[in-house]
Amino acid sequence: MTPIEAIIGVFTSPALNAAAWGMAASFALCVLLVLTKRWHDALTIDHTEGVQKFRTAPTSRIGGVPTAAKAAAKTAAATALAATQRGPCRAPRRSGCRIDHHAARAQKPV
Repeated sequence: MTPIEAIIGVFTSPALNAAAWGMAASFALCVLLVLTKRWHDALTIDHTEGVQKFRTAPTSRIGGVPTAAKAAAKTAAATALAATQRGPCRAPRRSGCRIDHHAARAQKPV
């Protein structure tokens, strides 16, 4: 594999779709947090008073929310992608396979 083929492979990877959804969710939530700061400041700001406080300005403490949303969006997109790329399940029913292949074969006309 040449380096050019590797780079093209990265940009044609189905995982890029999941990464794009995660990035979009994180960005949208970050913008939403900035735009609604005045409403949630009283509940989510870490103030500067205290013995071990080094900040000079009040700081928002909910920056992890966009990160969690990004992880959830990436997981959902990757799960949906995996579900569309998976072939028929050949595992026995007790392992979680939802498709009953024997019943499907019995219904087909010969």
